[in-house]
Amino acid sequence: MTIIEERRANPRKDGGADLLSILLEDEAYTGQNEIIIDECITFFLAGSQTVKVTDANMLMHIAMREDVRKQVRQELREKVFKEQIERG
Repeated sequence: MTIIEERRANPRKDGGADLLSILLEDEAYTGQNEIIIDECITFFLAGSQTVKVTDANMLMHIAMREDVRKQVRQELREKVFKEQIERG
């Protein structure tokens, strides 16, 4: 039994709004497992591409602005690496 068939047989009772639940509730996808799979793949690939572009833009912005670089370094030291710095 596939995940789609299993979820169809046992829908979430907590009202979850995950992608698969939303697609399974839509009448346009009734019995359309291949289309559901395609939609999920498209959703996840588009999301990962968006994150990649956002990360690249952020890094370029940091690299181009010294004031931003200093602020990022300061925040990393204070928030992320505080314990390591204190331990030496």
